[in-house]
Amino acid sequence: KPNAYTMGILGQYSLEKIEDIMNDFIALYDEANGDRGLIPAFYIIYGTCWPKGEIGILSDTVIEQYIRFAAERGWYVFLDHQIGKYSIKEAMDKLLPFLKYANVHLALDPEWRTTKPMEEIGYVTAEEINEAQQIMQDYIIEHAISGKRMLVIHQFNAKMIKRRHLIKSNYERVQLIH
Repeated sequence: KPNAYTMGILGQYSLEKIEDIMNDFIALYDEANGDRGLIPAFYIIYGTCWPKGEIGILSDTVIEQYIRFAAERGWYVFLDHQIGKYSIKEAMDKLLPFLKYANVHLALDPEWRTTKPMEEIGYVTAEEINEAQQIMQDYIIEHAISGKRMLVIHQFNAKMIKRRHLIKSNYERVQLIH
């Protein structure tokens, strides 16, 4: 997260310094990928879960600076919302306007769908994931956004997604990444 030292390299380095660091990572991963290639990406925590499930939102100015920087280099940006005490719709509504940038994709973080961050692991339901995909697809179509976009859903514990077998992955304009 930019400007947050404890949240990864984006918080530890300025944009002026991050390119060299990213290029080192890119070279390592590109070599490991062989002839498959890769598209570098920034993964940015856009909405951070705070006590009682409140969400701290990163400023649009900062986000757009990173989006433009990445776009100039052909990189993706994944914007992650930790959800907190809010609904999937409320989280998605915050993220959707950034889809106007061709290099932006979205992410939801069920771990932080809680009012007790760092005390309990949150969750979403399959129906909510399907709702998020439908909201995203409807927005893409309504705003004549070209191409397909990715929606990343985190899961490191079985209880983070309830009724997982009901998740759909057949949305024409949304590629679900689990």
